[in-house]
Amino acid sequence: MNKDFEKFLAKTRKPTMERSKKEEIRKSIQRYQSMEEEDKKDRYTNLKRVIAGFSGLAAVFLFAFLIIFDDENFPITTGSSLTPEGLQIEATIKPNRNEEMSHKDYMLEVIIKKDGNGGNMIYPVLEGLSNMSWAEREEGFFSPGSIGTNTLDEESIRDTLIESEVMGVDRIKDISQLMGFYIPEEAGEYRVRMYFEDTGFFNSGNQYLVYVHKEEKRFGHEERWTKLVEVNTEIPSTTAILEDAELHDGNVTLQLTFAEKIEDGSQPNGFYLEKDSVTSALSIIEEVPVYLINYSDWSEINYIKANWEEVIERTKEEGMIFLEIYEKDQKEVLFMKEIYLP
Repeated sequence: MNKDFEKFLAKTRKPTMERSKKEEIRKSIQRYQSMEEEDKKDRYTNLKRVIAGFSGLAAVFLFAFLIIFDDENFPITTGSSLTPEGLQIEATIKPNRNEEMSHKDYMLEVIIKKDGNGGNMIYPVLEGLSNMSWAEREEGFFSPGSIGTNTLDEESIRDTLIESEVMGVDRIKDISQLMGFYIPEEAGEYRVRMYFEDTGFFNSGNQYLVYVHKEEKRFGHEERWTKLVEVNTEIPSTTAILEDAELHDGNVTLQLTFAEKIEDGSQPNGFYLEKDSVTSALSIIEEVPVYLINYSDWSEINYIKANWEEVIERTKEEGMIFLEIYEKDQKEVLFMKEIYLP
């Protein structure tokens, strides 16, 4: 082969070889880019798996934390939390015998026993008693130091009274000026004595306390529940039959036949009256309150405050009236209330 022909072959081969190298480089770049893309996908998939794994572990740890460190095992307040079953309350209305609080007519004695901790407010719902206060220092009794109320408590109290059906809805709606007092949060036994003014109290039977329990829980949650307690009345009374009455110069003279209540389960009221053989005269001032049964509504026994002219008129119409006479230490008549005997 001559030199000229070799030069010719070299010229024709050179571009072909250059094109082959370029194509090979291009393919190598494409393979590298494809491998890099695949690697990115694998790394992203692995990252998602790692995140999912950590999320699962976090959920498990959170669930375990909420179970182990719940309010029951690790409460915010020290000691065990109070439950409705662990709360005992006794409440009694009595005539006021504290000379330092002589401007008040009645006192409410409350004994509270708590076997657990928790904040609270205790609301008396007492018909005919108002202007609650307390003695600053009274031996043997806890002094609340302040009284108060709030809208949320009042809603809870009304709901409790409605659900328990202890009094009519209309009467519950009329309840106003609810004021409560507190006792310490710690478990224990507490005695409290609160004082009230008479604004028409006549032992109607609709006397209650509502204990509102409030306890702060974790994550801003507040546990609330209520407990309704019936209030007893410890006021000496005698039963009598009013035969006649006379009003003169602001005084009322009553002709009464006193009677003793004898328990008898066969009677509609659970008792019958054993009358004295003689009639006695009792003189009282006209301002002594007297309450008569409202016979216009038989859905439940309701009372109306009457004046003594109305009492005298009814006595003449019916021939007699059965009365319960409530006294303070058998010296002062506090009020009188008609009783119903079928």
